[in-house]
Amino acid sequence: MSRAPPEIDTTRLGRVAHRPDWSHGRLALLGDIHGNNHAFLAAYEAIKRAGLTRVAIHGDLLSYGCTPNECLATLQRFLDDFDCVLLAGNHEAFYFVDAQDTEVLFGPHSSMIADSIRWTRTQIEGLDLAQSFPWHDTATIGPMIVRHANPYRQGSWHYVDLEDDELEAATEIEARGARWLVVGHTHRPRLTRVEANQARRMPLEIPVAIRQEQTWIFNTGSIGQPRGNGSTWLEIDLRRDDAGPSTARVHRLDYNIHDHLETVKSSGLPDETIARLCRYFVG
Repeated sequence: MSRAPPEIDTTRLGRVAHRPDWSHGRLALLGDIHGNNHAFLAAYEAIKRAGLTRVAIHGDLLSYGCTPNECLATLQRFLDDFDCVLLAGNHEAFYFVDAQDTEVLFGPHSSMIADSIRWTRTQIEGLDLAQSFPWHDTATIGPMIVRHANPYRQGSWHYVDLEDDELEAATEIEARGARWLVVGHTHRPRLTRVEANQARRMPLEIPVAIRQEQTWIFNTGSIGQPRGNGSTWLEIDLRRDDAGPSTARVHRLDYNIHDHLETVKSSGLPDETIARLCRYFVG
């Protein structure tokens, strides 16, 4: 773990990976894999083809999808083949504690979530996930904070989704000395510029100019369980010169969804849970 630069306040943001060496390169940012290795492996291959070498994964590796051990193997490939920062999301908490504590963490969660987490835990039994990989909670890169859910405090999973959420998050990162925020958690990609107390959402799949004096909220979407937008990851290109801005764009991911759904259908999960997990990919 390294200390964040003095201009960005990371108080209450957990374990911080400070990466000033990433401030002038191309970055791939992704997360919410959710046990879907068909999509995760496709993301690995797409990033490799694009020639990117710096990757931030913002968490929620497991739950919902039914190829958890394959996801762990692909995560190791990311760590081996890229300069990679790994952040923990809210779903990591279900696997960082013992089985008894997991039941307490379920709280009011739906049967779909509880079924999926219990099933996943049986598949990775014996693995100490917290100790097996180099987890952080926050990354800082130039003017940017990267988190799983929001910029407020460690253990807060409040969504940054609606316009009011984006305005609140923008106020928080500015108070911390940052200008850009990258999150996931909602499973919906966004490129949002905040200016004059308004949140202006930009097109996703073309490079959008971003400047360090501007305030931006980026959402990578979800690799493994998209909600109406397809699987997506975010590229931020910081290779600017003195005259030009950086850019951000969302990439959509092409992979065989049918193969993913077959692993869910053959998992042995309850029929109602299988139907709900598959419904995210039909529409």
